[in-house]
Amino acid sequence: MKFSPDNLTGVDAKYHWHGKFMGLKVNFTEVVTKWIKNREKVQQAIDSYASDISWNLSMSLKQTDNGTRMALDLDYKLPYSWLGKLLDLLFVRRYLRKGLNELNEVCEDYVKTLRAQSQMLISPA
Repeated sequence: MKFSPDNLTGVDAKYHWHGKFMGLKVNFTEVVTKWIKNREKVQQAIDSYASDISWNLSMSLKQTDNGTRMALDLDYKLPYSWLGKLLDLLFVRRYLRKGLNELNEVCEDYVKTLRAQSQMLISPA
């Protein structure tokens, strides 16, 4: 991933992604369209490897009694009419859910590690 050197955070920050997704080479740019520091971030594809694919990704953080709750909302549109819908049904949705589940596990493990480290610091020697 490459960052725009002019603006790393906040509205109009740009991120350039390249690599592989579902075995396909990807090369696209996203721009942040909404930013509320430590609360919300919305980003949108502005230049994608397939110009007919579009998406908006929104992330929000909310303080709860048990910590912080993170919510992700992904709205995407695939091209090619019925073929895009079929690919979405057979592959894309399942792959995205798998990725979100893995992200959730990583976050939970990270929180457990932080809690364990903080307990080690608090526990008497």
